[in-house]
Amino acid sequence: MDRVPRDEPENLFPLPENSLSGNDSGLVGINEEDWERCIDDWYFGHKAFRRRAITANGQPADGYFPTIWKEVKDVQKLLTEPLAPETHIFDPTRHAREQLREVVGRTATIKTAVFMGLGNINWQCKTDYNRSWVQQCGLFLAICQLLEEKQGKESGSIKKFFQDPSFEMEDRWILERIGKQVIIEHPAANDKMGKGSFIFAPRFPANYMFDTFLIPGRKMDLLLTNTIHGSLGTITWPIVDDYFNEVYWSGNTTITPGAQRMYGLAKAFLDNHEGLKYWGAYSSKREVMAAYAKFSFYLPRTRPSGPAASLLIGQGSRVAFDF
Repeated sequence: MDRVPRDEPENLFPLPENSLSGNDSGLVGINEEDWERCIDDWYFGHKAFRRRAITANGQPADGYFPTIWKEVKDVQKLLTEPLAPETHIFDPTRHAREQLREVVGRTATIKTAVFMGLGNINWQCKTDYNRSWVQQCGLFLAICQLLEEKQGKESGSIKKFFQDPSFEMEDRWILERIGKQVIIEHPAANDKMGKGSFIFAPRFPANYMFDTFLIPGRKMDLLLTNTIHGSLGTITWPIVDDYFNEVYWSGNTTITPGAQRMYGLAKAFLDNHEGLKYWGAYSSKREVMAAYAKFSFYLPRTRPSGPAASLLIGQGSRVAFDF
């Protein structure tokens, strides 16, 4: 169904008229007052589906969702345009496009691409929604297109999937109804991580990375996610948090098994993967920072490197993690 009903849903679970909610343990249902409260709460969180936001032909968000998908495709088009010879005219997107082509040129054959953790469009009105959602979705599609072109494959040959347990109706509507993309449910993406896979997870929660991307034996030919090399980047906090919790709970300043394990997983991953930071380039610096801050590509090394990291445990509670 591509049309939204204009009438509010009817209560299909009413309590019998002669009962009082909570007085009869043999009855279950929803009284009209609670039903109306649920409707109000749902519309408060889904403004695109309020009656006044539904167009005459049954489209949510005042019919604006196709425009959002067009913005996604515009980002894709911008990032996949051929690189023209350099001129004196400043091109703010050139470096970003050069970076993408460098990464794609070094990537093995990709057959499957999964976007994990896109988040929510958070549509409030035509001028208020999550622009990072648009930028990141467009970047994902752009990389898939460049990979297909590099591999000499037709458009759509790479199977694309989106997974995020937080997806709301608005996200599904834009991706599935308008964009014709495929949404999978957690934990289906785990089965798609392997040789020939591209995993795009720029906003993936750092504390879940250890048992998702960094577990031993998990092989991906291209990963874009939070930067973890350098000073451990975004995964510093889960490691330090585990250690600090033990210090302040027990007074024990010895490195914890949990922190040691997380650090070891990061070290082993970086021994076998090369990290390339991706900065992005758009008209607004604020947009760039919101959409691309602290992201990196990771590609398998052709051969394992030497020790990529060291763990320094000092006296007392002083612990230094240093890549």
